[in-house]
Amino acid sequence: MEPGQDGHVQSEASLEEDLEALGRDDELMRELPEMAYLFRRPLILDASDTEQVLGVSASSLDTMIDDSLRKD
Repeated sequence: MEPGQDGHVQSEASLEEDLEALGRDDELMRELPEMAYLFRRPLILDASDTEQVLGVSASSLDTMIDDSLRKD
């Protein structure tokens, strides 16, 4: 674990408890403990199985941005 700005290292269990406490009063924060696994390690997205099985491929980021911004 890396120390925070104040040099304090918080255990994962303590962090989970803090997140749960925040969720008692805030509906959005209530979802954080369930989604905390997304922040524990880098996410790796691999579409190779999908590409192989379905014969499709992902669009480039530029294409997705252009499609999102295009007004039809």
